[in-house]
Amino acid sequence: MLIVKLWHYFKGYVIIKIEGFTLEKFLNLVVKENIFIWDIFRKSSTCIYVKVSKKDFLQLKNIIKKVSCRVEIIDKKGLPFILWKMKKRKFLVAGATITLILIYFLTSFIWEIEITGNENISSNTILEQLNELGLKRGEFKYKISEKEIEDNLLLKNTEISYANISFTGIKVKIEIVEKEIPPPILNTDIPTNVIADRDGIIHNMLVYGGEAIVKKGDLVKKGDLLISGELQDNENLDEDEGNSENKIEGKQKVHAWGDIYAQTWYETEIEVEFKKLNNNKSSNVVEKGLIIGKKEIILKKSKVTLDNYDKIEKTKPLIDIMGIKIPIYIKYIEYIKQEDFKELTEEEIKVSALTKTKELIEKERKKKIEIKNSTLKIISKDVDNAKVEVFIEAIENISRIQEISN
Repeated sequence: MLIVKLWHYFKGYVIIKIEGFTLEKFLNLVVKENIFIWDIFRKSSTCIYVKVSKKDFLQLKNIIKKVSCRVEIIDKKGLPFILWKMKKRKFLVAGATITLILIYFLTSFIWEIEITGNENISSNTILEQLNELGLKRGEFKYKISEKEIEDNLLLKNTEISYANISFTGIKVKIEIVEKEIPPPILNTDIPTNVIADRDGIIHNMLVYGGEAIVKKGDLVKKGDLLISGELQDNENLDEDEGNSENKIEGKQKVHAWGDIYAQTWYETEIEVEFKKLNNNKSSNVVEKGLIIGKKEIILKKSKVTLDNYDKIEKTKPLIDIMGIKIPIYIKYIEYIKQEDFKELTEEEIKVSALTKTKELIEKERKKKIEIKNSTLKIISKDVDNAKVEVFIEAIENISRIQEISN
């Protein structure tokens, strides 16, 4: 059925309306003259609709004259009629053809490069390497070998375990998977102790090697011994821990290690901003347009109202290869929402102060802390900032491995 429809479309056909009192005679003459008609629809006893090929329509008109019926062309369908219309509109066809060729030509180049998945390697470094490998903005994308560039990118970066290049229109997407750096391997042959790196009350302990000196609830000071690496010879030791070179004065030295969590305290004063912008970068609106000569076409228009927005316009040539520019430009219109400040409540100020304090502690300690209790008090305010007194009770790992000197 589909093949028949396609055949009629390529040959061309017309939909006609026939009115008269001798429709049966008309249909009999059609059959007698071997004229093929289809999709016959009878609207009334004196009116029918039929479809007939463009070639048979002229012959059908002679039959209609014989039976004194009136014919009306409702529609013309098919490729021959489309081509006939196109001949009458040569400039329109030429313009559409040139536009399609131009679109195909312009979309054959790379105009945007998106890199995802990289955390340790900067995007600028990857872009420079891709540029050296021949993948850059303005490059003809059909001459790019994705597999070859992926392999060379892996060779240039030992930190990358996987790279995938894919094209989406004028954009090329680079998906990066970085290698996971394994934790350093402990050298258990080196005798060590575990000491406290700050004051606290022991909360819980996980001892993996050595002998625990403290227990839950003990108060310890910075530098106190938590896990000892010096054991008596009568201890049940593994063969590797029983090397004779580590036996001194009746003691066996081993590699002590573990995680000792303690209850700790922090008291500080911190300043936080209590005026916050209502808007953020995601609230900005970007429109895109195309400038061809003096004509401007907006490709992506904003659907939101643009009250209280600052307008910034930028244009760049669509093609700029080795100084060769075509007078077609991409126009970017960015609407940036004007600053609108909101004053934080006292509770929001305290939450912000607690978060900021925790981040500063973890940055200084280079360890994560778990806040169990906190007390915050706003002690002063100026135009933009508030000074907050912060007291934190936390749980954190206070263990530090220390090598035993001979």
